[in-house]
Amino acid sequence: MMNFNSLANFRGVDGFELQHDRVGMLGEGTNGIAELYETNRATRDARKGHRVVSKMKKREEGTPHPNSDGLRTLDIDFFGFCRSELEREGKIMEKFPAAQDNLVKALEYFPSFANDIQKDRLVIEYCDIGDLDAFLKPFRSRGGKLPEPYVWHLLKGIMKGLALLHSAEFEKVQGEAAWNRPAKTTSPGIVHKDIHVGNIFLVTNPDPWSTLPIVKIGDFGQARPLRGDGLDDDRLRIADVFDAIKSIVYAMGTDEAVVPYGNADNIDRTRAHLDRWAASDKYSPALLGILKKMLRSFNTRYTTPGYWMDTSRFVSEIEACMRQRPETLGDAEYDWGGQVANGTWNN
Repeated sequence: MMNFNSLANFRGVDGFELQHDRVGMLGEGTNGIAELYETNRATRDARKGHRVVSKMKKREEGTPHPNSDGLRTLDIDFFGFCRSELEREGKIMEKFPAAQDNLVKALEYFPSFANDIQKDRLVIEYCDIGDLDAFLKPFRSRGGKLPEPYVWHLLKGIMKGLALLHSAEFEKVQGEAAWNRPAKTTSPGIVHKDIHVGNIFLVTNPDPWSTLPIVKIGDFGQARPLRGDGLDDDRLRIADVFDAIKSIVYAMGTDEAVVPYGNADNIDRTRAHLDRWAASDKYSPALLGILKKMLRSFNTRYTTPGYWMDTSRFVSEIEACMRQRPETLGDAEYDWGGQVANGTWNN
């Protein structure tokens, strides 16, 4: 991750805004805002007009400065001291593999200083189609069916992102042992802890032969490093995967976008949607079957110790299913992406 622009120190201006022009607001949540900017000059890292997203924390009059947020000191042994929550999020994103397409990338962090002349800001890559929630909203009111190839594509993309995240091993900044525990000098991976349709993003595929977008997981403000605690790590991974299943089930047609994790009723409710679709032939047995198989892992009697240590196993199973049914899971002969983009889903 790059440091803040030192020109801001001398010119009394925001280093980021010195190099970028604001295009508009992308979204505003309870704690922060996301805005679209584009570079106003060519740099070593980007051409003129290159678009990026700026994330900033909201701060009302009289509230503490964002640099005093408690989250910035969380997991300090893994990330070191962080000046703000946004810097901590950026340090988490730095741990991702460099060559990957399914996790949103961090580009730069600008710390706040000089009475907010320069604002605390995390700069990330721009996903031009937007988040999955906004993408689905115009079409859900029509009661259409999301084409099955699209569902498989979303499922594969989300699970590939989680597999990368869950296996992103990195060295701790401080390797001291916790009280009465053996020293852990590395983290075996990262968990997201906030997977839902609003944090899954879509990007136009640069491949001219594909009408399906690239699927990326974003918003890592709640993400945590795994501590190498075996079963506890597995439970955290399982929670991420359950949230991914809920997102897919919502995209397939249920009205339940987000339900709390942690009780059998929610798992049974999700399974009931799959059973109902199986009875109506809405989706193929292969798709419903693999989702049910993933759900079974939440019942402890089906859990094999260590199975969830490798989330990529599900990616392999999903890809194997897709290879077995290429006539219905590919997009070469039909413009599935265009159909969805135009809001003309099949019923």
